Amino acid sequence: MTHVIGSPVWTARHRLPALVSFTLFLIFSIAGGIAIGAGFGALLGSTRLGQIVFGILAVVLVSRDLFYLRIPLPQVRLQVPEGLKTRRVLGPMVYGAILGAGVFTYLPSTVVYIYILALLLLASALEGAVVGGIFGASYAAAALLLGARTATLTAVHQAAHVKALFTRGRWVTLTLAAIISILLSLTTLAEGL
Repeated sequence: MTHVIGSPVWTARHRLPALVSFTLFLIFSIAGGIAIGAGFGALLGSTRLGQIVFGILAVVLVSRDLFYLRIPLPQVRLQVPEGLKTRRVLGPMVYGAILGAGVFTYLPSTVVYIYILALLLLASALEGAVVGGIFGASYAAAALLLGARTATLTAVHQAAHVKALFTRGRWVTLTLAAIISILLSLTTLAEGL
């Protein structure tokens, strides 16, 4: 991911085309997040049962990562076609929409599953669109920052570097996911009272 989007921004001889590529990636990441967020938010809406199911599943998902439980999760693992990766306009647009949506690629952590459950079980279409847009923007920012940090590495070394960052940041991510899940559950329970 970072090799395709982030690195061209930092290593390109001509900054303008590289910045245009990243801007397109950012816009389409946000658009992908908004589309998935609004769509998932509109599917079920918030119900009392959904709130309870979310709380239980969020605990199970955080426990899966925290205690290395073998609970299989669905993976789409969609790949952007090789021919699109080198195109300055179409590549970032397709790549941004796929990654910004957050559900069409390999998911290394259960945090994204908690995000999807929150959209499905707690959010309205508007809330989902807002949260999805933020998710897409954060994904694009991560690609740019990681690209800046790993611009001189090969794609294989970048992947190893990103994996190491995920491993080191695991506890922080899981703690934040647990806190957000608890706050979401409490907020939705308070709305029901």
